[in-house]
Amino acid sequence: MKKNWNILQVNASDIRGGAATVAWRLHNSFLKENIISKFAVRYKFSSDKNVITIDNDKQRNLWFQFFHFCVVKTEIFSWTISRFLLKIANLKFYFYKRQGKEYFDFEGFEKIVEEIKPNLIHAHVLHGDYFDLKFLSSISNTIPVIITMHDAWLLSGHCAHSFDCEKWKTGCGNCPDLTIRPSIKKDATAFNWKQKNEFYKDSKFIIITPCQWLMDKVDQSMMKTNLIFQRVIANGIDLNLFKPFDKSQIRLELDIPKNKKVVLFAANGIKNNIWKDFETLKIAIEIIDEITKQEILFLAIGEKSEDIFYENCKLEFIPFVYSENEIAKYFQAADIYVHAANADTFPTTILEALASGLPIVATSVGGIPEQVKGLKNSVVTNCHDNQFDVNEATGFLINKKDSNSMAKAILEILSNTNLYEKLTFNARKDAENRFDLVHQKNQYLEIYNQFI
Repeated sequence: MKKNWNILQVNASDIRGGAATVAWRLHNSFLKENIISKFAVRYKFSSDKNVITIDNDKQRNLWFQFFHFCVVKTEIFSWTISRFLLKIANLKFYFYKRQGKEYFDFEGFEKIVEEIKPNLIHAHVLHGDYFDLKFLSSISNTIPVIITMHDAWLLSGHCAHSFDCEKWKTGCGNCPDLTIRPSIKKDATAFNWKQKNEFYKDSKFIIITPCQWLMDKVDQSMMKTNLIFQRVIANGIDLNLFKPFDKSQIRLELDIPKNKKVVLFAANGIKNNIWKDFETLKIAIEIIDEITKQEILFLAIGEKSEDIFYENCKLEFIPFVYSENEIAKYFQAADIYVHAANADTFPTTILEALASGLPIVATSVGGIPEQVKGLKNSVVTNCHDNQFDVNEATGFLINKKDSNSMAKAILEILSNTNLYEKLTFNARKDAENRFDLVHQKNQYLEIYNQFI
C-alpha cells in the first residue's frame, strides 16, 4: 500500500533550521521506505532532486513578469529604481506590508500540487511570505492535510511565539510587541487573526505537535473547532549518527584541545536570535571564569564572530554547520550541552545532545521540560514540577534569565565525576527510549495510513 503513496511535504527551507531538519529527516526516511516523497520549499539549500523550489514569481501577473525581467535578467536599473519598479508591479503585497497585514496571495505551491497530485500533504512552517493559507484550507476537504506545528504562528495575529501575551486566544489586537518574528510594521494583528480564523472555518486539519505544551495552545485556539485529528509526536533523530564516541579521536579531527572541558551551545544566528538567550549564557561564562581555575572551552555553533577570551575560559564561535555528519562530531567532542532560550518549542539540538550522551543545562521554557529530565538537586533549584533523581535525570532545568543557576549547574556537572557519568548514561538511554527517528517515522506512517 505504501508504495502507492505520494507524499508532499512543505516548509520554508529544506535543511536549514529546526523545522527544516525535522521535515528533511522524515523525507529521507520515507524515501528509504520506497515511498514517493517530494519536498516543496521556498529556499532550497540541498541538491536533492526530490526537493522543489516554490516559485511564486512565475504565477504573478504579466506586469510583474515584465518588471521582474527588466530588473533581474537585464540588470539595467540601479538598486533603488529596481526596488521601486518591483513595488509597482506588486502593489498589494507592499501595501499589506506597510499596513502590518499578512499577505497570502501566493500560487506557487498550488501549481506544484496540480503537477504532483499528492494523496497527502504534510505541512510544517508556513510563515515567511511564500504560502497561501486559503489554499491549504480549501484543499484539506479533498486531500488529507497534516500540519506539524513547530511554533504558534498559525494561532496568532503575527508572532511565532507570544511569550507572556495571551491575546491570541481571543483575537489579538493592541499587540505588545510587533518586532517578534515574523515582525510587522503596524498593528494589524486583529485583522490577521480574523483572516486566519476565516480561512480555517471550512477546513479539516490533522494537527501534530512535538510536545504537549504546544498542543495545549492549539486546544485553546481558533483552530480547535477545525481539527479532525490531533496527536503529540516527539521529534526523533538518527541514533546511529548521534551517539557517544571516542572524544579524543573526534577532538583530534576537529582540532579541539584534549585536556579542556568543552561546553557546547548551538543556534542559528546566536547573538541576535530572539528565541535564544545569548546574554544569559555570556554572563554565566563570566561567573564561571571568576569561580574556577579550570580551563573551559565554550563552543557556540551557528554564527561567525570574533572569539571572546577570559582568564580561564574561551568562547569560540563556529559558523552554521550544514552537514549532519559534521555537527554530530561536535556533540561527540563536547562534555555538556547548554541551551539558553527565551522561547522554544522542542529544540532538535537538545535531542542530538541527549543521543550523544551529553548532560543538558537548559532553560525551562516551552516544550524543553518534556525533553530534559531535570535533576532534583540542592545546588540548583529545579524550576519545574517534574523532578527526577540521579538515576533518571538527564540534566538541569533552570529559570529563564538565571545566569547564576546556569553557571552553578555547569560547574556541578564538570566537577562531580559520578554525577557526570550518571547523567551521560541516562541521556543516551532516554534518547533511545523516547527520541528515535524510526519511532517518529512509524507514528507518522500510521497516521498516513489512517487518512490516505
